[in-house]
Amino acid sequence: MAVARVTPPSRPTLHRVERDGKAVLEVGGTWTVFSLRSLRRQKGYQTAARRQATQAIDATHVRRLDTAGVLEILRLAGNDAKVEIKTRDKNHAALFEVVQKNLGTPPPHTDVNWIEHWLREVGESLIDIAHQIVSFCAFFGEVLVILAQAIVEPKRLRGSAVVRQMYEVWIKALAIVGVLCFLIGVVTAYQGVQQLRQFGAETFTVEAVGIGMFRELGVLLRRSSSPVGRAAPSPPRSAPCRSTRKSTPCGRWA
Repeated sequence: MAVARVTPPSRPTLHRVERDGKAVLEVGGTWTVFSLRSLRRQKGYQTAARRQATQAIDATHVRRLDTAGVLEILRLAGNDAKVEIKTRDKNHAALFEVVQKNLGTPPPHTDVNWIEHWLREVGESLIDIAHQIVSFCAFFGEVLVILAQAIVEPKRLRGSAVVRQMYEVWIKALAIVGVLCFLIGVVTAYQGVQQLRQFGAETFTVEAVGIGMFRELGVLLRRSSSPVGRAAPSPPRSAPCRSTRKSTPCGRWA
């Protein structure tokens, strides 16, 4: 019985050499988002990772590559969009080309007075806290007014209507919200994994679906399933109604 051997992914390698008077950055192995952590732990990485003038990148020995690996390689080469890149796989070359086209120049460094920056942050935080306090006081005051009116006139607080509203909004909405979350999650995961696969980040599909459902789509689902704004059902035809002559079922003439 033959047993298949699973070869572990090779570690990323990094060397700086000089060929024909050009500074060449040689990279090999696996350059993915999961292997970069082990790369930074390798001995001698800090020395080789110092930004130096690089005219070419030799990536012919790279086995696996994703967007994070391309960004790290370009960063080690000095973020030069015109650097010459040599690859063995055409998919790696296409990935390098896409990242180079979308590689933006970092903003210029500006010296900011830390005292001015600190005072600005403190002032903005105090203004936000003041707005929150005002909103909370307004909401709390409205609640107190409603409670006072309910205590003075207990008939205004209808227990059966409150329980009915809780049943309509809470209990009956669980089924439709669950089905909507499931279906929208399936569609979001399918569309997201197709887009994230282009950058080698399909493993973050679960996080994208979870954050999208809780932050963005949760409020929309709640509003769509809420009975607020729906027309009340009309009374049945057999319900009695008042008439000038006698009590008869609705829809008939006395």
